[in-house]
Amino acid sequence: MGDTGSQSGESSESSEIEEPASIRVADVSANLPFKRDMAEWYSELAPVYHNVGWHEPAANKLVEGVEIKEGDKILDIATGTGLAGIAALERAGESGHLVGVDISLEMLKLALQAFEERGFRNVELVLADAQKMDLTENSFDVVICASALVFFPDLPWTVAYWKKFLIPGGRIAVHSFSENSHVAVKLIQKAAAEFGFKTTFAEPTGTIQKCQKLFEDAGFTSVVVTEDVGGRYVSMEHIEDSWDWMCCHPMIQLTSLVESESQLDSIREVYIRFAKELLEEKGIWDNNTMFYIYGQKPVE
Repeated sequence: MGDTGSQSGESSESSEIEEPASIRVADVSANLPFKRDMAEWYSELAPVYHNVGWHEPAANKLVEGVEIKEGDKILDIATGTGLAGIAALERAGESGHLVGVDISLEMLKLALQAFEERGFRNVELVLADAQKMDLTENSFDVVICASALVFFPDLPWTVAYWKKFLIPGGRIAVHSFSENSHVAVKLIQKAAAEFGFKTTFAEPTGTIQKCQKLFEDAGFTSVVVTEDVGGRYVSMEHIEDSWDWMCCHPMIQLTSLVESESQLDSIREVYIRFAKELLEEKGIWDNNTMFYIYGQKPVE
């Protein structure tokens, strides 16, 4: 595929199955601060990524909703530790093939381990910016992206770009979060706004209507968006712990916005105050509503 070499581009089924999964290094846009920060943040998160309990069921649900057939070639964007990719390959079988792209090397190392433990050999993992892929256009039957859509700048361009890699009639499956999901993020945004700082997280895809329009405007047909309403109660301790890592998330980056450490502390105080206002007997409700988006590249 593209510059991936003959190893992944050969049509021979045996070459895809017998060779072990590997990690190929491509363009990670290391000179772009946001991309670099995202790679570093997720590399630090990698060892505990599986501890975030909703990731695996969300990835499985995403894959269940797209028609993956035996022998399909799958592009897994932001493959992470391989959760969605594993679910996809279980359906594509030994005659299928998966290319997993991620910007975090530590995430891909865990994905490589997971694929090898399950005996999958028809895999290529690529360390790359998923907005700058050196893969062959019109070559994949399915594109999947779990838990990462909101992290890409210029979503209209990005979704249209991913469509290029699908064969005519190929399918896409992506999931995103509602605009009210992740209470810690919402509280950080609300507290930061008190000091004149505006940050964006899930807002661009935060409603069914926005998701539908995004994919239809990108040229996908048969777009279907399903809503999975969910959530749980979390403790004040959880909210306090969430501040330490979410205020540094590349999508928020309060540490680079504030004028001083004391201002950051002041925003945290407001964050905690807002959280206490939401506290109920069971804790604080953490909405985790997700949208599962499916579409098809037109048959030309």
